[in-house]
Amino acid sequence: MKISKKYAVSLSGLLLTGCAIGPPSFPPSLPERLHPFSERRDALFSPGGSVPAGQSAFSPDGQFYAKEVEPINEGNIGVFSTADNHLVAQIKAQKGTNDLKGLAWSSDSVLLAVMYHGGDPDGISIYHLPSGQLVRQIPIDAYYHFMVFGQENHLLHLAVTIDGPVQTAYLRRDTFVSYSGVNLPWINYGWDVGRNPWGGKHGGFSSHREQLLREFSLLAQHQVGVIRVFIFCDLRSSIIFDSQGEPVSLDKYVFNDFQALLESASLTGLKLIPVIFDYTLADGVENEKGIAVGEHRACIEDPKKREKLLRVITPFFRKFAQHPAVLAWDIFNEPENVLLTRKEDIDRFLQDIAGLFREICPKARLTIGARDRESLTRWRQLNLDLYQFHHFSSPESLPALVPRKEVLLPAKPIILGECPPSTVLTQLEATWQANYAGCLFWSLNDVLNEQESFRSQLSLYRAWVSVH
Repeated sequence: MKISKKYAVSLSGLLLTGCAIGPPSFPPSLPERLHPFSERRDALFSPGGSVPAGQSAFSPDGQFYAKEVEPINEGNIGVFSTADNHLVAQIKAQKGTNDLKGLAWSSDSVLLAVMYHGGDPDGISIYHLPSGQLVRQIPIDAYYHFMVFGQENHLLHLAVTIDGPVQTAYLRRDTFVSYSGVNLPWINYGWDVGRNPWGGKHGGFSSHREQLLREFSLLAQHQVGVIRVFIFCDLRSSIIFDSQGEPVSLDKYVFNDFQALLESASLTGLKLIPVIFDYTLADGVENEKGIAVGEHRACIEDPKKREKLLRVITPFFRKFAQHPAVLAWDIFNEPENVLLTRKEDIDRFLQDIAGLFREICPKARLTIGARDRESLTRWRQLNLDLYQFHHFSSPESLPALVPRKEVLLPAKPIILGECPPSTVLTQLEATWQANYAGCLFWSLNDVLNEQESFRSQLSLYRAWVSVH
């Protein structure tokens, strides 16, 4: 890595956990002749050693201003509305006495960076506003007195003096962001891809194109990278069975429905993890409130019916398996929950599906939605391309994540395929610090309380990923 002589500075001057430091650069919107710290109302500097008391930094959208509030030099930062000077949020940025070295707003007016030398914590703390929640802590070991965000949130420009060298910190680890997102997981469970199983109006994805595009556009705007979505589920739809319970063909809606899903992902730049089957395929539940549902255990247990099922779905995978919008195929959601079928049968079922993929589309990436971390090693023999486990907790009790290095699996990415959105910041931070590849929240739609959905946490998610 080369650093231009004009802005050369020791890399030891900035220690960023989990992020790369690149050569300095100015935000694209600033003329090169203009110094990044010149004529700024969105930041406060400390050329005299500390930020002068009473000064304010104004958000770029003009709605807020931030300043140190009394008692001074104790890490108290207030955020106020410019309309009526009402206190919107108050941040406690230090646990003891310390003098403020800098404040800076992000260009989207969502983040506020606060800088201290020494103290607890030491360095730069980045907060989401107006919630006031901490989204990133960055230790530093140089006495910077100038700090501004770049045009993008993942850039921070820093300098010790106004005319000194400028250090640009890059706060992104793009691979993590590209493996993180949400479970859709469905609009209509079991018949988003296929006919209405009870003979009513079609309700698959091709009948919900506008909704899909609207939802995906919203997610893309908030920097979601991946959507995990259920496809065939328990076979209540998609597959036509004869009177003997043998798979005969795909129904007439399958291709159009899945194509609609792919088109929405492609138009918004999102990647999909389609889940082929769910454990409800063989969970002993044959009806829900008097309505027949899937339960096709024989497709797992009977070698002939299993072979016929694979033959029926082969054209689907020949057409779609290597589509660029698909990040990976999730063969089966939580197969550990299939309790009424012998372990040997479910293992063989998964091996046959994986074998089908390897035969007709060897470049397709495969994963399995393991129920928990302890189940991961059960699927080693399938030579998966992406490992995945589900990790649920309450806001009051978040089980510690075992670090990736302690999970004895091949050197393949491991993600948290399902985790609760009620702890979005805590979960993202825990997953990132444990060195997993990413995490997918449950969920966008399948919630009883909208306040606990990922949708209600989108602003926090965007704020966190924008600086990681």
